[in-house]
Amino acid sequence: AQARVFWDLAAASTNLRNEVARAPDMITPLRKIIFFYLPKMAELSLRWARLSAQDPFTEVGAADQQEFHSYLSILENALSVCKMRRHDELERVMAAFQTQLRRLDG
Repeated sequence: AQARVFWDLAAASTNLRNEVARAPDMITPLRKIIFFYLPKMAELSLRWARLSAQDPFTEVGAADQQEFHSYLSILENALSVCKMRRHDELERVMAAFQTQLRRLDG
């Protein structure tokens, strides 16, 4: 059950990449998320998978996955905004992402 969020993150990341490929002008406001945060999320996800493999039968609580659900929400919002081609809205999504990351860091 705990793998679901990671499959969802992979799908959201792929969908966002495909949307940017269709509308390259959207890459500028998304540059930080694409070239820095997505690789970081992938790294965290792989670490999580390695830890889970050590004891796959221990269920992880929702609070332990909250950070990943936050990332998923941000990716889904960015994808939605890209589909609408709303640059102003995308800037707000990116600002919310920055706020979320500061909260997680600290």
